Amino acid sequence: MSLGLGLGLTRQFKASGGAPPAFDPTTLFANGETGAWYDPSDLSTLFQDSAMNTPVTANGDPVGAILDKSGNELHLLQATDTARPTYKTDGILHWLEFTGGSDLLRTGNILSVDNTTDDLYMGVASSASSTALVVHMTIGTSGEGILIYSSGSTYNVSATDNSGFNFEKSASIAVDTHYAVFFSPASATPDADEMAFRVDTTDGATTNNDTPFSPGLIFVNTHIALNTISTSPNSQNVIFYGGIVVLRTMSAQNKGDCTTFFGAKAGLTL
Repeated sequence: MSLGLGLGLTRQFKASGGAPPAFDPTTLFANGETGAWYDPSDLSTLFQDSAMNTPVTANGDPVGAILDKSGNELHLLQATDTARPTYKTDGILHWLEFTGGSDLLRTGNILSVDNTTDDLYMGVASSASSTALVVHMTIGTSGEGILIYSSGSTYNVSATDNSGFNFEKSASIAVDTHYAVFFSPASATPDADEMAFRVDTTDGATTNNDTPFSPGLIFVNTHIALNTISTSPNSQNVIFYGGIVVLRTMSAQNKGDCTTFFGAKAGLTL
């Protein structure tokens, strides 16, 4: 199985004004699947405070909460005023702008991930302007989790599960606006043909692969976060257009729909 076919990211869509196609990621959670998805273009999900009392209404407003649209209530929150990202729009696209060294969002509720029986899909549409290490999205807690980040001329995924297994893949691609995807089939043994990483249409290659204790990835009592590895903000700026984490069987159609949808949120044709 090739990485390209495994990820199912072959469909093309002409983004017009950043409008997504007729696909609703909420359908991927219809049976109560674990995970979350976030959409800064939906102002009804954005609040200036973590208590969710004051809605975001205008370009430049701070964001203390972005609601999880999956129904799982894994909302991304920030209680500290000075550590909140900013909602931005050009009238077509919508995004959260994180200032390095200060801003981060993290789920208040915890989740546990065990993909020994279900596929694990994680995607983030984001932008970086620095070739230094930039954290885009994580599922993580101290010592374990999945990290999508860019550094130099590569985008990377690193996964460390609760048994201490470590796995990394890198895709050679210039720092810019991209949709990065990590996909782990149910009970996958972490080798080059199973756990897959792709940035737009560029496949990642394995750069580190410990011998796993068992197939699948397991994380207990963890969080989804933006612009942070754990609880401290990344030192570089990052822009977030949307993202998803879901634990379920993902068909090629499902994966292609996600790529097209979230890519369009960032103005990409994928």
